Amino acid sequence: MTINETQFETTMAEIVDELGYLLMELILVSFKKINMENDLLKELLEIKQKEQQEHEFHDFGETEPGYPGEETRQGIAKSR
Repeated sequence: MTINETQFETTMAEIVDELGYLLMELILVSFKKINMENDLLKELLEIKQKEQQEHEFHDFGETEPGYPGEETRQGIAKSR
């Protein structure tokens, strides 16, 4: 083995090690991004569920004008 081949092998081993570290770093960053997006989607779902529950709570037992069973002042006056 000549010095050039030894240097080449050492250099290649260092490159392979650095690529391994780079890939591990990319995987870690990907997991962090997935986790962050998952947390954001979870918060969004919780907000939507809370809004839906509040909407259902406010509408519970109420009828809108024009629905059967609800009379307006004008409707009462007309029927008299």
